[in-house]
Amino acid sequence: MRIVVARLLQKALLVKVAEVAMIIRSLKLVALLNVVSTVSAVVIMLTLGGRYVFPKDVPIEPDPSTTLEGPAVGRVLPLDGVDFKANGTTVIMAMKTTCMWGKAVAPFYRQIVTAKDTHYRVVAVLPDGLAQAKEYLRSLNLPISAVFQAELRELDVRGTPALIVADEQGRVRASWLGGTLSDPQKRQISATLRLGSDDNRLAGALARARPPLTLSQAAAVLRSPGIIIVDVRQPQYFSKEHVAESINIPINQVYRRALHELPAVDAPIAVVCGSCPDCLEVSGERRLHNLCSSAYSAFKDLGFSDVTSVMFNPSDLRSAELDTKVVGSASGH
Repeated sequence: MRIVVARLLQKALLVKVAEVAMIIRSLKLVALLNVVSTVSAVVIMLTLGGRYVFPKDVPIEPDPSTTLEGPAVGRVLPLDGVDFKANGTTVIMAMKTTCMWGKAVAPFYRQIVTAKDTHYRVVAVLPDGLAQAKEYLRSLNLPISAVFQAELRELDVRGTPALIVADEQGRVRASWLGGTLSDPQKRQISATLRLGSDDNRLAGALARARPPLTLSQAAAVLRSPGIIIVDVRQPQYFSKEHVAESINIPINQVYRRALHELPAVDAPIAVVCGSCPDCLEVSGERRLHNLCSSAYSAFKDLGFSDVTSVMFNPSDLRSAELDTKVVGSASGH
């Protein structure tokens, strides 16, 4: 009896072991199928993603920390409609309405666009339609009137936003591409465009001239009660001769010094600039009148309300009839 029971128990145990083994094999098969399914799904996603999510003809915006190589220095930019010669220096802001970094650079770009008395002209170039491009610029508060449509790859622009500086021949002088701008890059751009410098403001002021006084009128101005006489010639000419009691503030230092050294913006000021070599050189280069009228504009920009230009050499004013005291001699001038 015991033997029969033992055999029955043995058979039952073998059945259970077989069932457990079958269950384990089933579990392994399910796990294998799961792995195969997961791998297949990943392959399908990568295949479809490469075709539809990241198509080859849609560039991915660069990381802001990445420095991209722009158009080669000296390359002539193929931009129809841009008058590089008339502009002198052209600042090209290449952007896209879909660019995620446009808002990041907008404040600095705005400084470039809205700077006063600049020697450059800003143009915007976008691949989008003009209406869409102008609306995009308005949304960034960038008041750029010259907007052009062009394929950016034709300009060798591989990332946006991009800022390119070109000369009067349309040749690239410098460029900054892609992502945000670091502080060193901003300083480099500011130096290139002379943002906030006396020379840059002077370049704009030089574009405005005022009608000259006659010699007798100029002498009368210099004798006016309370008049402050500012000689804007360079120191080497001032030291040789100048109107008595005049102050020497060279033209390229007016924006930096005038507000600190002159008593008040409502004080009467006579700006003296004679016919000197540096005046004639700058006047000839820029086809303008002379440094005295340029200084007039500079003082007006600073808020001085009573400014008169005196466009004569001190030696011209030495005449006894004019009663103007001149210190020094023009010999060797």
